[in-house]
Amino acid sequence: MLCEYWEDGPTYSRWRVCAPCEIQKYVLWQIHDSPTSGHQGINRTWQRAKMCPFYWKGMRQSVIDYVKSCDICEEKKDPKYTKRHELKSYITGGRFERIGTDIAGPFPISNNGNMYIVVIEDYFTKFIEIFPIPNMEAKTVAEVMLKGWIKRYGCPLELHSDQGRQYESQLFQSICKFLEIDKTRTTPGHPRSDGLVERSNRTIKDMISKYVRTDQRDWDRWIDFVAMAYNSTPHQSTEISPFRMIFGEEMRMPLDVILAEELCENGSELVSEHDHVMKLQDKLKTIHEIARVSLGTAAKRQKRQYDKNVKRLDYSEGDLVRRYQPRTAKGVKKKLSRFWTGPWVIVEKLSNVLYKIKHSPNSTPVIIHADNLKLYKGEKVPKWFKPQKTIVQAEMPNLQAFEEMRQNNMEREKDTENEINSEPTQHLNDTDTSEKSFTPPVITANNFPESSNEAPPVTPSGTPPAIYRTRLGRVIHKPPRFS
Repeated sequence: MLCEYWEDGPTYSRWRVCAPCEIQKYVLWQIHDSPTSGHQGINRTWQRAKMCPFYWKGMRQSVIDYVKSCDICEEKKDPKYTKRHELKSYITGGRFERIGTDIAGPFPISNNGNMYIVVIEDYFTKFIEIFPIPNMEAKTVAEVMLKGWIKRYGCPLELHSDQGRQYESQLFQSICKFLEIDKTRTTPGHPRSDGLVERSNRTIKDMISKYVRTDQRDWDRWIDFVAMAYNSTPHQSTEISPFRMIFGEEMRMPLDVILAEELCENGSELVSEHDHVMKLQDKLKTIHEIARVSLGTAAKRQKRQYDKNVKRLDYSEGDLVRRYQPRTAKGVKKKLSRFWTGPWVIVEKLSNVLYKIKHSPNSTPVIIHADNLKLYKGEKVPKWFKPQKTIVQAEMPNLQAFEEMRQNNMEREKDTENEINSEPTQHLNDTDTSEKSFTPPVITANNFPESSNEAPPVTPSGTPPAIYRTRLGRVIHKPPRFS
């Protein structure tokens, strides 16, 4: 057993044992997971590791890796930054193209038996309607939507809501399908995607709280007045009141009624119905153009303000993540619950902020916002998921470039042929002159090696051919035409 005498300063010293690999994980469990350790963070766990009677090389890195991969700690602790993706703005261009709805409550049971309110708001004009209801059943909500909004303002192109059971029910979905309404919804646990109505809910609650009695049983009496006040006040995004965005003029308030008789006595121009319609159309057109510019400016301002504190974190297909699921059972307190479940597998990336994830091979895929995800660092790795191979389509070759290269090569070949054909006579004359001026050497017996017993070959004229010896000793016979 290898031991070391360890000194921590001048006042504290002890013997520490070098732990073998077999017991290192048990030591880490004792200083982090055990009830006497408390699942503390990296720094506090490392302080406990320095106090334990065991040590090994790279102990600090082992502590860091162990704490990061602890499943219980990952299920409880939230990421360091809550905003991890940029804001996505949704801007509409006309009245009643897209409406949002939400249910606020529960409130104290009123004298009329109401307990909740249904809030419906237009995304372009910011016009709002509020309806008190006794319950949240799908039949009640669908009836309010049909009689309270669609009967008055017509069918919207798109209806946006959260994933409440009343909005996801078959009854509500059937009504939307029958009326050709495109039904959209928020991602689970992410109400920011319906932020317009959520923010209006807060304003409505704040306004109601300033008029109710002490017992709070009369809150539904003030609903209509709150809607009237909201629609007659210019909205911050459009800088125009929602009522004027709909009807082309401001809502007549009690102060306006006081002066109504005096204005009538002074006399006003009589306008025909046709002229009134034309003026109203021109007025609404001008108002909507101003509102579109204001909405675009407000969207840019909101995005710039939101994205200041964003610490971007992207995920890819096949990554292991944890999902935030704030669900508590009856009798269980939220403060003592762990909400980060996993591991989940990203099976598809739908956009920069939306991902499709699965928990098991046979589970239903869930579309989730990226702010409700964080990377999984545990040791449980599912082997069932195999990401699909991405096939990259080859681009079509640039045929024009190949054609230009071929023409250039053909031109070069023609130029080379012309250069060769332009000087054929000169080459031949040079060759003939060199052949005529060549004088073969005199052949003697000394030209042959002494060790050679073979006689040199004899030409038809009776004279032996000329023989040349190269630098390497190879013998080259003179051609007969030079003899």
